[in-house]
Amino acid sequence: MYKNSSLFSDPLRILAVDDDEIVLEASKQYMSTVYSFDIDTARSGAEAMVMIATSHYDAIIADYEMEGMSGLDLLKKLRSSGDETPFIMFTGKGREEVVIASYDNGADGYVQKGGEICSQFAELSHRIRSIIWKKRAEKCLVQSEAQYRQLYEESPLAYITVDNSGKIVRCNKKAGEILGKVVDSLIGMPVLDIYAEQPEGKDRIREIIEEFLNNGVVTDKELVIRREDGTSRWVNVSVQAIRDEQGKILKSNSILQDITERKRAEEALRESEERFRQLFNNASDAIILHEIKAEGRPGRILEVNDSACEMLGYTREEFVSLEVSNLNTPESNALIPTIAPSLLKNHHLTFECTHQRKNGSIVPVEVATHLFHLHDQEVILAICRDITERKHSEKEKEAILSGLKDIVVEYIDREMKIIWGNKATQDAFHLGDSFIGKFCYQIIHGRDSPCPGCTAIKAIETGVFQEGEITTPDGRHWMIRSNPVIENGYVTSVVHLAIDITQRKSAEEALGRSEQRLHDIIDFLPDATFVVDKNGIVIAWNRAIEEMTGIRASDIIGKTNYEYSIPFYGERRPILIDLAMQFDSSISQKYEDFQKEGQKFISESIIANFRGQDVTLWSIASPLFDKSGWFVGAIESIRDISERKRIEDALREARDTLNTVMDSIDALVYVSDMQTHEILFLNEYGKQIWGDAVGKICYLALQCDQDVPCSFCTNHLLLDGDGNPSKTITWEYENSITKRWYQCHDSAIRWIDGRIVRLEIATDISDQKLIEHALRQANRQLNMLTDITRHDILNSINAIQLLLDLMKGKIDVTPVLCEFKNIEHAISLIQSHIEFTRIYKDLGTHAPVWHHLSGSIQNFSDKYYLDIINSTMDIDIYADPLMAKVFDNLIDNSIRHGQKVTRISLSNLMNGETYILFFEDNGVGIPAHEKKLIFERGYGNNTGFGLFFIREIMSATGISIEETGTPGKGVKFEIHIPKGLWRNHNAAE
Repeated sequence: MYKNSSLFSDPLRILAVDDDEIVLEASKQYMSTVYSFDIDTARSGAEAMVMIATSHYDAIIADYEMEGMSGLDLLKKLRSSGDETPFIMFTGKGREEVVIASYDNGADGYVQKGGEICSQFAELSHRIRSIIWKKRAEKCLVQSEAQYRQLYEESPLAYITVDNSGKIVRCNKKAGEILGKVVDSLIGMPVLDIYAEQPEGKDRIREIIEEFLNNGVVTDKELVIRREDGTSRWVNVSVQAIRDEQGKILKSNSILQDITERKRAEEALRESEERFRQLFNNASDAIILHEIKAEGRPGRILEVNDSACEMLGYTREEFVSLEVSNLNTPESNALIPTIAPSLLKNHHLTFECTHQRKNGSIVPVEVATHLFHLHDQEVILAICRDITERKHSEKEKEAILSGLKDIVVEYIDREMKIIWGNKATQDAFHLGDSFIGKFCYQIIHGRDSPCPGCTAIKAIETGVFQEGEITTPDGRHWMIRSNPVIENGYVTSVVHLAIDITQRKSAEEALGRSEQRLHDIIDFLPDATFVVDKNGIVIAWNRAIEEMTGIRASDIIGKTNYEYSIPFYGERRPILIDLAMQFDSSISQKYEDFQKEGQKFISESIIANFRGQDVTLWSIASPLFDKSGWFVGAIESIRDISERKRIEDALREARDTLNTVMDSIDALVYVSDMQTHEILFLNEYGKQIWGDAVGKICYLALQCDQDVPCSFCTNHLLLDGDGNPSKTITWEYENSITKRWYQCHDSAIRWIDGRIVRLEIATDISDQKLIEHALRQANRQLNMLTDITRHDILNSINAIQLLLDLMKGKIDVTPVLCEFKNIEHAISLIQSHIEFTRIYKDLGTHAPVWHHLSGSIQNFSDKYYLDIINSTMDIDIYADPLMAKVFDNLIDNSIRHGQKVTRISLSNLMNGETYILFFEDNGVGIPAHEKKLIFERGYGNNTGFGLFFIREIMSATGISIEETGTPGKGVKFEIHIPKGLWRNHNAAE
C-alpha cells in the first residue's frame, strides 16, 4: 500500500541498533532483501548517535536493552535534542512497563521480538512504513494548510462569506482594504450595508438579490461601495450560494475585485477623446497621422500638429503633400522592412530613427507608432519626440557607467556575448582587456551553455525588464537587473547590471540563524511560554505550554482572536499578554495579584478546574521591540506554582504553630545574627519584658547602658574551627534591665535563609537563686552549729578518756578493766561518727565543677611509690569539688587492702555516648562475697573516705561506680560517666 506512494519514491533509509551482532546482521539482510529497505547498523547507542549526527534516516529501530546506552536512553537523547526521526522499539522485552516507558519518552512504535520470523518482520516493516507515512503526511498537511491560508489572506481578490441571516462571518485582508475597514470589524456586519448607496438606486440591488435567490449565483456585477472616509470604490462582484441537502441556502461566498482603476481609465478615455483635438494641437511632441501602404510601409501624411511643423520646418500645407519617406533619412528608410512586420503584428511599435528638416539638418527622434482604423481606413498615428538631448545624455551616461566602481554594467547581445563592459566588470571577475566578444556565461560562470533562468535571456525573449539573484562560482551573491534595449521594435541587446549583495546575504542568513536560535531557546524554556505578533497572532508555542495545556503548537500557531486564552479560561478573553500589547486597567483588575515593573506585567491567578483541578498560575508578560524600537509583539511565560503555594501554606502553618509554642514557653527565646547582632526573632515572653525588639541590636535592646557587644557574649564558643554549629553553652547571668538572674542555653543554628545564627533560651532562675542562697545560709548556720557541737562533744569525750585512764590506774580488777575497754571502744565509735559528720557536711554544698582527669591522677602519682599507667582519653569530668580526692583515696585503698600492689592502671571504653573509666591494680582483689558490701557505710578498717563516701561523691552528679575485678587478680572499678558529664579536654580549652 506504500510502495507506489509519492511519499516513498526512494528506498527508505533505516538505522538498526542492537548490541547482538548476529541478530543485527541477520535483520539487516532480511529487511534489505525482502522489504527493500536501505539498512545501516550500529552495535551501540553511542555509535548510533554518531551516525545520526552525520546521516539522515527515515526511521530508527533499536533494541530496548543494550550494554552502555540502552535503547530507551538513546530515545531520550534524541528527543531531548529535538530529533523527531520516527523511532521504533524492537525488543524481546514484552513487559507493560517497557511499552509505557517507550511511548512516554517519545517512541512512535513498539514491536516485540519472538515468534514466527516472517510475521514478526512483516509487522515491523508495516509499522515502519505506516509511521513514516503518517509523519510525512502530517508535514505535508501542515504545509498545505499554510499555503492555502497564505493564498486566501494574500489574494488580490476580496473573499467574503455571509451566513443565511445576511451577516459577514469571514473575510480576508483584501476585503478590509477594499471596504476601508479593519477585518475584525467586518465580522457580524450586514452585507447589504456595503452596497447601501448605488448610482442606479436601490432597484439595482433588488434585481441582484432576486437573481441570487432564483439562481443561487450572481456573476460579474459592477457596484459602487461608499466607504466611511467618504471615498468610493468600484467593484466587480460574483456570488455563489452554498446549499444543504434540501437545497436551502446555508451561506454564500462572494468574490470582489476592485475595478476602480479600470473604471477611472474608461472615464479617462472618454474624456481623452473629447480632448484629443485640443491635445493633438497643443502636444509638445510632433504628431503625424499618415496612411499605411502594402506591407506596412508608411504612406501619405494626412495631418500634423503645430509641434511637427516647428520641429521639421514645414507648414501644415507642405506636410500633407509629402509622404513619410520624404522626412526620413536614407538610414531610416532602410529600417522600414524590419519595422513594418512588427507594427502590423502588434499594432504599435516604438523605435528610434532620424528625420531630415526642411533646411537639411538631421534630428534624432523616438517614434511611438499606433495602428488603428479611422473612417474605415487603417492609419498610423506617429508621435515623434526630439531626442537630441537624450542622445547627448546617453553618451555622457556611457562615460559615467564606465567609471562606476561597485556596479557591474555590461551590454550583452542576443547571443550572450559581451559587447561592452565597464571597469567594475573587469575588476569583479578579474578579466583582462580581451573579454569583449566572449560569452558571459563562459568567462564569468565557467559554463559551456547559458545559465538556467538567466535574466538576460528572459529580457531578450519578453522585451520586459527582468530582475533576479545569482551566485557565482566563487560563492559571491549578486542582484541582477536586465533591461532590454529595443531598436525598431526589436530587442537588440541587454543592459546587464550586477550588484554584489554577498554581505547582505550573509547578514540575512545570520539573521535567519539567530531567529532559529531564538525559536529553539523559547521552545526549550522550562516555563510554559508563547509569543504573539503585533496583530495578536500566535507565532510561538513552546513544549512546556503544550504539556501544560494539552494544545499542540501546530493547532494554535497562526491563530488570533484570543485563541490562546481558551485553554486556560474556556473562553476568548484578554489575558496578561494583551496588557503588554496595550495596557487596559479593566484587564488588570481581573487579576487578584497584579504588579507592573517597568514594561513587565506580573500576576498570580487561581484557575478553577484547569484540566480537572484548581491551580495557581504565576505569569509574566512583556512587549517585544525590534532593533529600531518598533513594537513587534509580546511574550508571556506561565508557571504552575500550585505545589509551591501548598508548601508555603504548610510552612506558614508550621511557623504559626512554632510561634505559638515559642510564645507559650515561660522563658526568653530569641534569635540574633552572629555578625550584626540584629534580633531576628523574639517570643511573646521577651516582648512583654523588653518590648518588640525584632530588628534591633540585641545588646542595645536587652541590656542597659550597653553600646558595644557584651563581654560575656558566647558567639565565639558556638562554632567549630570550620565555622559550623558545634555545641550548646549553658551559663548564668544577671540582666542589667530586669535585675533578675537567668540560666541561658546558647546554640548556633541555621536560619531560614541559610545563615548561621545564635539561638538563646533564657529561663528566669531568680527565685531558685534566692532558695539556693537561703539553703546555703541555713547550711552554713547548721555547719557552724555542728562544728560547735562536735567540738564540745569531742572535748567531753577527751575528758572522759582522761578520767578512764586515771581510773584504770587505781583499779586493778580484771572484770572492771574489761568493761573499761568496752567503754573506750564505744567512745572510739562516737569519735569516728563525729569525724564522719565533719567530712560529709561539705558534700553537695558546692556547685559541681569540671575536673581534669589526667591532671588529678598526676597530682597523686608522685605521692605513692607505685607504677601508675594512664592510657585514658584526655577528658574533663563534671562532678562535686570533692571529686579531686576520689582517685587519691582509691590509690590509698589499693595500697591498704591489696597487700602486694605495685601497679595501678587506668583505661577507658566508650559505650555509646557513655564514658567508662577503668581503675585496676595488681593486688589480691576482693572476694566475691564482699563485692556488694564494700560500698556500704562503715565497711572496712581504713581511716580514709572509704568506698561508701567515694560512691556518694560520684552519685551527687549522676556518676556510678562498681567493682568487677577477678578475686586474686586485683581490683577493677568501673566508673560510668554519662553524656554531658564529660568532655574532651582540648575542645574545652
